[in-house]
Amino acid sequence: DEATSKEMPTRDESLARVEIGVQALIFFLAVLGNCSVLLVLKYRKQKTSKMHLFIAHLSIADLMVAFFNILPQFAWDITLRFRGSDSLCRFIKFMQIAVIYASTYILVMTAIDRYIAICKPMNQYIWTRQRAHSMAFIVWGFSLLLSTPQLAIFQLQQIAPNSSTYDCWATFSPDWTLKIYSTFFSVTVYIVPFIILAVLYGRICCVVWGNLRKQQHSMDHHCNTNQKVTYKFNGTGQISIIPEHPNEKQCKCCNPLHKDICETKLKTIKLTFVVIIAYVLCWTPFMVTQMWWAFDSDAPANEPVFVMCLLLASLNSCCNPWIYMAFSSNFVRKVVP
Repeated sequence: DEATSKEMPTRDESLARVEIGVQALIFFLAVLGNCSVLLVLKYRKQKTSKMHLFIAHLSIADLMVAFFNILPQFAWDITLRFRGSDSLCRFIKFMQIAVIYASTYILVMTAIDRYIAICKPMNQYIWTRQRAHSMAFIVWGFSLLLSTPQLAIFQLQQIAPNSSTYDCWATFSPDWTLKIYSTFFSVTVYIVPFIILAVLYGRICCVVWGNLRKQQHSMDHHCNTNQKVTYKFNGTGQISIIPEHPNEKQCKCCNPLHKDICETKLKTIKLTFVVIIAYVLCWTPFMVTQMWWAFDSDAPANEPVFVMCLLLASLNSCCNPWIYMAFSSNFVRKVVP
C-alpha cells in the first residue's frame, strides 16, 4: 500500500523480525481459513445457496489478498529492497490494492444479499445465482478500476541520487497529492463500505428482532388460548382456574420448531454485530495511522506500534472465514470432524 513508500533511513532488525512474524501468521490463518471454507462449500451435499456463493467469492477474494497483498509484502520485508523489474513493481502495487478493494466490496455484496433475503423476500427471486456471479465479476472490475492510480504512482527508482540500489516507491508531486490519494483510498475502501454495512446490517437486525417479537407474541397468545387448566372449588361458591404448568412458558420451551427459529434469528443478529465489529477493529488502526502518516510530516513512522498498525490492512481477510465458520455449525462439523 501507499504508506510503505516513504523512505526509511535505517532498519530496525528486531522490528523487522516482528513484522515478518506477524505477516507470516496473518498469511497462514488467511490461507487456512479460506481454503477450509472453499473445501466445505465444494463438497457439501446440499444445493449451494446464493449466500454460499457470495461466501465462496469472498473466500476467493481473501485468498487473493493472501497471495497478492500479504505474500509480496512478506517477501519484501525479508529482502529489505524490492527484487524485480519496474513492471513487476507496478503490477504488485496495483494488485495489492485491487484485491483489498475486491474483498471489501464482495463483503458489501454479501450484506446486500442478506438484506434482500431478509428485508425484501419478494425480491429475492430476481436475485438469482447467475446475478450473484455477475455482481461478483462487476465488483472485480470496479476494484481493478479503482486501483489503476497505483500503476502511475509506483515505480522502481533509486533510493538516493547516483545510488545503485533501487526500490519500489511511490512518487507524489506535488506533496498535497499524497493527502488527496490517501483520503480517496480511505473513503473508498473504509468509510463508504462501513456506512453501507452498518445501514444494511442495522436494518436486518431491526427486521429480525421485530419479526421475532411478533412471532413470540403470536405464539404466547396461541399457548394462552390453548392452555390446560384445573378448576378448583374452594367451598365458598367461587371457582379458581389454575394453569397446570403455571411456571412454564410452554411456547418458548416446549415447541422445538419455535426454539430453532428463535436461535437462528438470534444467531443472525449476533453475526451482523460480529461482522461490523471485526471490520472496524481490523481496518481502523490501519486507516488512522495511514492518514496520520499522510497529513503529518512528523508522524512517528519508525515506532513499532505505528509500523504494526500499517500491517493490519489485510487482517479482515484473515478474520472473515473464521467468523462465518464460527457461526455455521455445519462448517465447523465438516472442518473439524
